[in-house]
Amino acid sequence: MENNVIPLLEDNPKDEALTLGAPGKSNIVNDVVAAHDAVSGSHEAIVTLLADPESSRHQMTEVSSVRRSLRVLSVEDSQRDAVLLKRHLLSAGYELIYSRVETSEKMRAALEKQDWDVILCDYSMPLFSALAALALLKELGLDIPFIVISSTIGELAAVELMRAGAHDYLMKENLTRLAPIIEREMQEAKNRRARRGAEDE
Repeated sequence: MENNVIPLLEDNPKDEALTLGAPGKSNIVNDVVAAHDAVSGSHEAIVTLLADPESSRHQMTEVSSVRRSLRVLSVEDSQRDAVLLKRHLLSAGYELIYSRVETSEKMRAALEKQDWDVILCDYSMPLFSALAALALLKELGLDIPFIVISSTIGELAAVELMRAGAHDYLMKENLTRLAPIIEREMQEAKNRRARRGAEDE
């Protein structure tokens, strides 16, 4: 079982420039827009930016460089695909706590060892499958976002997976929606836990 903490990567200055820059707008307007996004609409931050642009730019850089820790259990037999997946998540701004398994026994051990934020599972593997992984998750009584990522999955198979408990699925060739789906499903799992807690009171 591969288990490692992925180190932080430096932000790409070119990417940041493309994100904050907008044709036809002055630098100060771009900075105001960026400050608004970075602090979720804080009026005080925008006022501070107008009063002291250089200081506020430094604060925005600190906000944008904060990376969220994400505990990922990858059920995947391909080392190459696992590396590509990790690179994609790192580029999305996550600091990864990551483990890769490819059998039922190793998945069970990983689930019993620690908590995970999300499970990313290949559809079909020589020794395991997404449906078997979902059955194991159900057997253990765990509610963890489960996302299938595969290069070989048809519409009928996708429907079967969703009925079995998968929360979403993606093709390996197009991971653009992966980070938003992870965030959405983690929030949904949090809401489910809150509802269960309220029902138990």
